[in-house]
Amino acid sequence: LAKGKKAALFQVHFEGNLGDQMETIPLLQRLYEWGLEVDCYLSMWRDPKERLNAKVKERVEKYVTNFYVDGIPQQHIVKQRGYDIIIITPGPTVNELTHCIGKVNMAWFGVSVTNWAIDTYSKHKACLRLLAVREELSYDKSARMIDPHYDDVRLLLSGDLSFSYRAIESDVNVYKKKFQ
Repeated sequence: LAKGKKAALFQVHFEGNLGDQMETIPLLQRLYEWGLEVDCYLSMWRDPKERLNAKVKERVEKYVTNFYVDGIPQQHIVKQRGYDIIIITPGPTVNELTHCIGKVNMAWFGVSVTNWAIDTYSKHKACLRLLAVREELSYDKSARMIDPHYDDVRLLLSGDLSFSYRAIESDVNVYKKKFQ
């Protein structure tokens, strides 16, 4: 069903943080296996020059069609690129950068649902079809915020994806030394 479809991943963290890689890479691998063409719009919390670590790019470039360091594009650009789905990638939470764009379906995948996310959900639930949270507290919060009579959203507990990625031992050792 996914082969030949186009996905835009928003708020992607490729700055070099091992935890972010361990959450995002398994998702990218699976989307690649399913045949999706994936564009990654990088998180904007760092300077543009620091948003795409060279080592991370090398690890994920097989799975990514395009990298965009300028954050989430304007609606007309998303429409031009013809995405079939927008995915908010694994990470701490969603924020106001998360927004519906036309009739493109959206999924929040591997996120935690905070009070901020609850507010964002209420504003943008019209396009959200999948909410896969990474821990029980977020699942409980999500179950309370979704109205099963009106909201067309599936709720799943994805678990913490960090445990599904086989870490590169040399990187783990570098972090062990740095943060000992």
